[in-house]
Amino acid sequence: MADEQKPIFVYEDENGTVQGYAFCIYQIMQGIPALFDRKVLYIDDLCVDASQRGKKIGEKLYQYMVDFAKANACDSVTLHVWNDNQGAFRFYERLGLEPLKTLMEQKL
Repeated sequence: MADEQKPIFVYEDENGTVQGYAFCIYQIMQGIPALFDRKVLYIDDLCVDASQRGKKIGEKLYQYMVDFAKANACDSVTLHVWNDNQGAFRFYERLGLEPLKTLMEQKL
């Protein structure tokens, strides 16, 4: 079932085999005090098959999403990354993303 508010992107090789994917969500932020109205493309999940990593598939998917977001009047692209996933953190920094905020937790 297609949902225009939740675009999905798939990277396939020349044989049609899925090598990576991204699940996204449009986030519309309106009427929030101290914030301008914004439209954001939030990347909920970006995954590349482990056997295909290092082949720039993640970069190609990400760049496609950036171009898609621009074409759809988004102000930015955002995502969450776990602090202990340093490989992903470095990957996203290399693509130009910057830390925005930190979620704190106390386990009970």
